[in-house]
Amino acid sequence: MHNIRKVAVLGTGVLGSQIAFQTALYGFTATAWDINDDAVSSAGARFDGLAQTYAREVPAAADGKAQSVRDALILTSDLAAAVADADRSEEHTSELQSPCNLVC
Repeated sequence: MHNIRKVAVLGTGVLGSQIAFQTALYGFTATAWDINDDAVSSAGARFDGLAQTYAREVPAAADGKAQSVRDALILTSDLAAAVADADRSEEHTSELQSPCNLVC
C-alpha cells in the first residue's frame, strides 16, 4: 500500500480547484499549481468561494474546518516547487497550458 500524504494538483480551474480543496479537506497536504501568478491569484479567490460554499453545504466542512482547509492549501506558479516532494500529482489543465508542454 502506498503512503500518499502530499498531492500536487496542476491546474486550478473548475476541476482542479475542486480536487485540491477535496484533497485538503480529507487530510492530505495539497499544493495547487497554475501557469502564472495571475492564475494563482484567481485560484485564491476561487478557493475563498469554495470555503464559503463548503462551510454552508458540506457537513464535513462545518465548524471552521472549511476555512482551515482554505488556509492550508498551498498555491504556487513554480512547477518544480509544486511537485518537488509530492507523493502524487494530478494534472487538470488545458492542453495549451499543460505542464508537459513546459517541461517535456
